[in-house]
Amino acid sequence: MIAAITTKKCSTCGVLKPIENFSKRVKSEDGFRSQCKCCRSKKQHERYAGNSSFFLEQMRLYNKAHPEKRRERYKKNKKYYYNYCKEYRRKHKEHLSLWWKNYYQKHKKLFLEKKHVSYKNNPKPNRERAREWRLKNPGKSHANTRDWRKKNPDKVLRLSRVYVERRRAKLYNASGWNYTNEQHIKWRWEMWGNRCWMCGNEAEATDHFIPLEKNGSHYPANLRPACTHCNSSKGSKILKINRRSKPNVWM
Repeated sequence: MIAAITTKKCSTCGVLKPIENFSKRVKSEDGFRSQCKCCRSKKQHERYAGNSSFFLEQMRLYNKAHPEKRRERYKKNKKYYYNYCKEYRRKHKEHLSLWWKNYYQKHKKLFLEKKHVSYKNNPKPNRERAREWRLKNPGKSHANTRDWRKKNPDKVLRLSRVYVERRRAKLYNASGWNYTNEQHIKWRWEMWGNRCWMCGNEAEATDHFIPLEKNGSHYPANLRPACTHCNSSKGSKILKINRRSKPNVWM
């Protein structure tokens, strides 16, 4: 009867170690590898470091060819993968942050397109998430708003006019105050050629044909582009004749 082996000398480091430090191998005479686990691990790390791109490509191709095995492996070791990823992100936080920034800049258009599609398909959840983020990060939110205002002065001016008119309509409790949006007003302006509907000069404001003071609505049908002079002159009056070719008669 052959006595059980308790120790073995490593072929790489030459140190006599307990048999538990050696991996099993059926083909060898004693049933264990000649290298200890420590030396074998170092050798594998060195081999991987020298050919990391090759091994990663091989792994990617294998995972692509065997997606079911990959899923099974993940399910069996879900906790291990979670902890490993968490630890990796903690150790390489700066590297990952820089990598994601570069990746976002390269694929910015794709990200924005996906964001717009997601927002259109799920407006309510996205609004709630955005509101929660603004409440948690007020400093960042204000900074982003300031930057956007500096980059888009024309949009800021147009939107401010839209919201001012909406606020006025809400104060007067006018019908349609929560219906009309920027796109509706844009269409009305385009219908009149972006010109004042009273004098034909370049439009600068949105006028209510039937004023809000006289129970006029805020629906698009009651909105028309106007220049500042005509809009101020009209005030809360109603035009009897609204054609540019004919003189304006106030009521």
